[in-house]
Amino acid sequence: MTKDFLIEVREVWEIYPIQLDNLVNHYYAGGNLKNLKVEISEMIKRKKEPKRDLKTEVEKAERNNWMFEF
Repeated sequence: MTKDFLIEVREVWEIYPIQLDNLVNHYYAGGNLKNLKVEISEMIKRKKEPKRDLKTEVEKAERNNWMFEF
């Protein structure tokens, strides 16, 4: 793990508690934790439940060339 990864994990945890295993898997799959943090923040602002709705949002972004709709 790099220092940057650990900093990003801490920043994600400041807004929403996600299991470390899930964050590690996301990171090693090429995922960007900064983008994840932004998306979780937006979901909270829109009063959506990140655990339930994040998968749907990621699937929509994947179909839309990884562009998230805010």
